[in-house]
Amino acid sequence: MNKLNQNNSGNDSLVINKKYNKYFQRLEMFLLCLLRKKPINFYDIVCQAKGAFPTDVLYILQKLVLSNKLKQKDELYYIKGLKYESKEKDTLKFKNSPLSPNKKVTSKLLSSDHVFADPHLADYDWRFTSEARDELIKRLISFIEYDSKIALFGTPTLFLNIYRLGTHVTLYDNSFSIISDLKTLGFSKGLIHHNLFDPLLDSKSKYEIIVADPPWYTPFHNAFILRSSESLRDQGILMLSVPSWLTRPNVISGRLKIITFSAKVGLDLHEIVPGALLYESPKFEKIALSQKGINLGNWRFGDLFIFRKVREIQQPLKVCYPKDEPNWDEYRFGNIKVKLRQSPKNTDTGELKIRPVSSEGPYLGTVSRRSPLRKHIDLWTSDNIAYSINRIDVIKVALDKLQSGEPLKNITSFLTKTVKISKIKVDKLLKLLTDIIIPYENKEL
Repeated sequence: MNKLNQNNSGNDSLVINKKYNKYFQRLEMFLLCLLRKKPINFYDIVCQAKGAFPTDVLYILQKLVLSNKLKQKDELYYIKGLKYESKEKDTLKFKNSPLSPNKKVTSKLLSSDHVFADPHLADYDWRFTSEARDELIKRLISFIEYDSKIALFGTPTLFLNIYRLGTHVTLYDNSFSIISDLKTLGFSKGLIHHNLFDPLLDSKSKYEIIVADPPWYTPFHNAFILRSSESLRDQGILMLSVPSWLTRPNVISGRLKIITFSAKVGLDLHEIVPGALLYESPKFEKIALSQKGINLGNWRFGDLFIFRKVREIQQPLKVCYPKDEPNWDEYRFGNIKVKLRQSPKNTDTGELKIRPVSSEGPYLGTVSRRSPLRKHIDLWTSDNIAYSINRIDVIKVALDKLQSGEPLKNITSFLTKTVKISKIKVDKLLKLLTDIIIPYENKEL
């Protein structure tokens, strides 16, 4: 999918304001209710926490333990006074529990998907698990059997499942990399590279059903909803992924906006299926959590909203791409994606400076769109390495040559002669280029 965390309510600094106070109060009440019946381990708590980010869940659990409202034993949390029974047979206890905050995670984080390159946070790329795809296929089966025209907005992994069933399916995706990977596999039909903030000129009232998985932010939801309404036939169905009600502090108002905007464009809410969609935890998210001392499997669930088109749009509507969304150049090195911020010409001056965006090192410990660190990112990898760079023009030349296959020493030699950078800066650039193309799981931490 495309999705940004979509939550992670800023636990980097835990700046508690009124909005977050109310959110943490809701989360605390929910966790206390959840733990009334039986002891539960951390992983299962996170999975049942209605989208709350693991660092926020852990923060509240630790707060409740310190205030003596909860007890913790053998990786299980339980209400004070509740009968505790040890579960020594739980083989997932270590894998699915929070680690020591100072312990580095060096294990292989993610089994690679050989179809696509690694998801990148700048693409809001969370992908359905096989369980979620199976759930959607069950709901699509009658449309598939009748050979209905199906459109997918931002759901590339589901495209593979449906295409192999031999029905009419068209994928619209804003990732050139995703479309390219599918074409490399031999898929030639039903692939359209498109930004859904722009109108679809050839799809008016074309599809019986659309499955849409937008980034979980209001502008993106509005764009996907508007294009869905324009593209659906009368009485057509939209299946839309929506964040659960504890995903972030303002998510409840966001869900209401989805319903309101959908009604405005002629879509009637037919059904809500809580927790229907389980997402693979992408490598960048696993790495971010590991920086906070947490090691989890797939934990993120989304709700499924099902709409029916009951009327045409009454008046022309326009959706605008968020002004704070930067444009990126993308590079591929194996399964690693590297994003470089597009910089206006003649704006790069001065000495080359390369600085990690985070004070804790090159790896970001957050996946939040609201993080204040994001505006400083100039170079960003799918392993969640993020740097601020003042000479983007130099890095662009280096990445262009590196992607074309030139050796690193040749690249740095070329830049030394043409850009006149010092040996110290050349060494830093060489280290940067070396680091960003080595997968996280192959590094010694």
